[in-house]
Amino acid sequence: MVTSIDGKVTGEFLSSSACEKTCEIYYDINRNTKSNGFICGRVTMESSFTGGYYPDLSAYEPKEKTDFTPENLSGFYAVAFDTNGKLGWKSNRIIDPDGDPGYDGTQIIEVLSENVDERYLGYLKDLEIPYIFAGKDKIDVELALFKLKNIVGIDTLLLEGGSIINGAFQRANAIDELSLVVAPVVADKDDKPLFMNSTVRDFELTNSYVKDGVLVMNYKNSYDKEVKQRFGNTDAYKEHAEKTANYTADKWQEVNDGLMSVFAKFAECMNNGYTADSDETQALVKELQDYITDNYYTCTNEILAGLGLMYVADERFKNNIDKNGNGTADFVSKAIKVYCSK
Repeated sequence: MVTSIDGKVTGEFLSSSACEKTCEIYYDINRNTKSNGFICGRVTMESSFTGGYYPDLSAYEPKEKTDFTPENLSGFYAVAFDTNGKLGWKSNRIIDPDGDPGYDGTQIIEVLSENVDERYLGYLKDLEIPYIFAGKDKIDVELALFKLKNIVGIDTLLLEGGSIINGAFQRANAIDELSLVVAPVVADKDDKPLFMNSTVRDFELTNSYVKDGVLVMNYKNSYDKEVKQRFGNTDAYKEHAEKTANYTADKWQEVNDGLMSVFAKFAECMNNGYTADSDETQALVKELQDYITDNYYTCTNEILAGLGLMYVADERFKNNIDKNGNGTADFVSKAIKVYCSK
């Protein structure tokens, strides 16, 4: 994001002469950062690309509120978080008037809540614009990202504002890294901050430099710091650090996806009517324990029992496991309790 000295990201300061060099540096970073696409909120998409256009929905047939993702989607994606379906597109790809290589020709994907006019879905479908649902009245960031990864195949996205969507991602702890280009200007008091309605979260400064009088800073989310503070003195943490020291990004993806597949089996077991103490479910607990031991650290019954409690007590774990189906985390926790009490 481009910010002012006082941390604002929208306002007249962006069009000031002091911001010209700042924006050039920002776009250079943007074009050279590897990702599968970018995310913006409705207001940013409207101001940057759709210009306030909106179709006459009376010309379109209502469609059922289910995800629409045409086969063979590929390329660089423009993901629009459009809660109520208010963006008017004229094509399924962004047409940038300046032909900017970071935006022109990108495949549009709409992320919606169920609070959308069914005729708007007919309009999107006629244009062959993919759309997914991620919430009833508002968008659930974690659910949206889960679907974008597992339905579309998107792994990495650039979050490009504005303030409201930035804040939603920050509260969901879904921002892995920050790249801030600070313009040498103070913004107006009514301009919007980097994160609207933010919560306290630690980041670590990983790099900073000055280019042409503009400060550039990179931060990384302190997930590792939190884990180390909680578990750093345990044998399991030390074993985990040794075992995973040489894991590449692809290896981490493979291992973490494998863990999620075990939780998916629990969800299937639950949906098929098996109880937490059934032989089938208990066999899955053993599979989970062995998987953790093989890929992370030796998972004793004591550690496993602690994990079972954490899966429901920590909202981040619970929400992640429940992506396989509501109630999965609670089911896994109960199954682990039975297993560890034997």
